[in-house]
Amino acid sequence: MRECYICGNPAYFYYKKGEFDKIPFCSTKCVAEYLNRILGSNFTEEDEVMGYFLTGYEPEAITDDADFKPLKGAYKCCIEGLAHKEGVSERTGNEYDFYSLKLQVVEVLEGDKGVNRKLDKIYNNDKDGQKKLADELFSGGIALDTSSEEAFETSLQDAKDKVISVRTWVRPAMTKNAEGEWVEKEPKEEKQYLKIVKELKLKGLAKPSEETKTEEKDSSEVPF
Repeated sequence: MRECYICGNPAYFYYKKGEFDKIPFCSTKCVAEYLNRILGSNFTEEDEVMGYFLTGYEPEAITDDADFKPLKGAYKCCIEGLAHKEGVSERTGNEYDFYSLKLQVVEVLEGDKGVNRKLDKIYNNDKDGQKKLADELFSGGIALDTSSEEAFETSLQDAKDKVISVRTWVRPAMTKNAEGEWVEKEPKEEKQYLKIVKELKLKGLAKPSEETKTEEKDSSEVPF
């Protein structure tokens, strides 16, 4: 199921931005946040937002797209957004706290076709997650300010609209069973993985390195 562009919850409808660009959302609250970002406005999810929202929006049911597959290859991507997300899930009531990186493919260097495809990655808000985020962005030529928590949060905005090199691959989606062990999800699913790199080695698609294979399982999964 597609995830909401803003919070990562399951999406129930699309906002039709253009003829080919459809953005998934889970609620009018998230639509309002999106509109505020692109318009610089101060909408809420009250009646006035619904009035504006419905005048420029054509609801469309989300269907399963068997041809929409995870990407494998090397790409140039534009950073559409990088933000710290925290709150309580409306669906589960669980708290969430993570950094959300949203990308759009602008050039295919190797592998599957994917120009204009959206990619995203989640980094946990802990020491390891912040370090991974800082290291990957530094590899992409973007230096976050790590002098303090406040400076780190503020410098996230500097990443927007920057173009970076990204390697993507696919592995079976994993989940924890009742014993706390990582197992493949049933029914089987493919999960998209990506890493920002300093330099792409374009010698044909190779299997992920051992370093890639040992990454924390589903560490990029939205925690709710």
